[in-house]
Amino acid sequence: MEKAPFSDEPKELEDFIMKNEEILGDVALLGHQIKLPDGKRIDIWGVDLFDLRPLIIELKNVTVGLEAIPQILPYYTSL
Repeated sequence: MEKAPFSDEPKELEDFIMKNEEILGDVALLGHQIKLPDGKRIDIWGVDLFDLRPLIIELKNVTVGLEAIPQILPYYTSL
């Protein structure tokens, strides 16, 4: 996998997004590092202001594709 150009640490990107949420457009960020009942954590949690759907951002330090979806889907049922 090709490394993303931002940083080796997703935490650095997370901090940047939380401080600059306007880069995401019509999204309101509600929190980060949200601990779920099963002990897992959502990197960034928000809501799409257009249709009020929940938004989950999972940060990686490598480029990923559809293989990341199985990790994210259970988060929605925990919210």
